[in-house]
Amino acid sequence: MQSSAAAVLFVLLVFFTGKMSTFNLKERSSRELPSNGTHRKLVAFDFDHTVVDDNTDIVVRDLVKSKITDEVTKLYKKSGWILYMQEIFYLLHKDGFTKSQIKDAIEAIPEVAGLKTLFKELNDTGNVDIIVISDSNSVFIKFWCDHNDVGKYIKHIYTNQAHFNDDDVLLLQPFHHQTECCLSSENLCKGKVLEDFVRNQQDGCNVIYDRIFYIGDGVNDICPVLRLGDQDFGFARNGYRMQKEMDTKNPLLDAKFEIWNNGFDLKQLIFQNI
Repeated sequence: MQSSAAAVLFVLLVFFTGKMSTFNLKERSSRELPSNGTHRKLVAFDFDHTVVDDNTDIVVRDLVKSKITDEVTKLYKKSGWILYMQEIFYLLHKDGFTKSQIKDAIEAIPEVAGLKTLFKELNDTGNVDIIVISDSNSVFIKFWCDHNDVGKYIKHIYTNQAHFNDDDVLLLQPFHHQTECCLSSENLCKGKVLEDFVRNQQDGCNVIYDRIFYIGDGVNDICPVLRLGDQDFGFARNGYRMQKEMDTKNPLLDAKFEIWNNGFDLKQLIFQNI
């Protein structure tokens, strides 16, 4: 994407963001801290190509033995990724794949090097909350996190909901429906999710995150980073679309912007700033 096109998207996002919410992540630290409140740090992760070193949907799609017809393929552009993947899950069932086989495929995906250790060490600080905001789905993320014993470090996972029915068909539902954010898919605006989480923690739990770190790789990870303040950090994985399409000199980007390759990079960058 050309930088001028990216700038237009940024302007549109800011315009729509202003209409969506009166809570502003950039100004959150200026709000009065309740007497029984506390300051903490927040680290928010994408999942595919950020925690796991692959795309969970693509890994499962590649199991399909039946021909994926043009009609199914066109669903992505016509109706979105959720409906497309639902058809893929129907094909998996038709091909005889069981819940156990799908689970095995997800569990076999390697971590991005150093991420499991990073989760543990962030948790060990006692002053950091970890959340995941992902366009994967709840079943895949739970399979992988349980298998790798990292779910215990994650405060909350925000993703598309999924479950297996009695026939072992994986059924998928969008996280929400939105049309306000032009940088996000209709089923998930990660910026809105991040904003809502921080607001709810502040209003409901008297927790103020005085620094937020957002870590991702894709275009839909640009939105949450753009909403961050100058005390915060956005991390784009080296060589992936977020890094390629993000204009670090854009005047609407207030957060400090860093490029990362693996969990060891992230550990150094984060721990220098918490």
